Amino acid sequence: MPSFKGSAVHQVIGDYECASEEDMCIALNDYNFIIVDQFYNMSERDSDTQDWQSRGKLIINTACIGKVQMHLDAPPKRFTTETKRR
Repeated sequence: MPSFKGSAVHQVIGDYECASEEDMCIALNDYNFIIVDQFYNMSERDSDTQDWQSRGKLIINTACIGKVQMHLDAPPKRFTTETKRR
């Protein structure tokens, strides 16, 4: 299934209530499926703004999850080739 914007790789941004990464890991190991609130960032990829829009509930098969990262309220600064440390 392609992503909402037509990409072949499907990255899901989902809100799942847990206290820590450890609690999320336990949930992913204990359940075959979890229900998340799905969000899409409608901003362009090269923009520093974030326009998150809810896309409703989504049931995810936890066997298909490759990685999980906690959301940061302040995203890291984007680097250009000239400013990125090497």
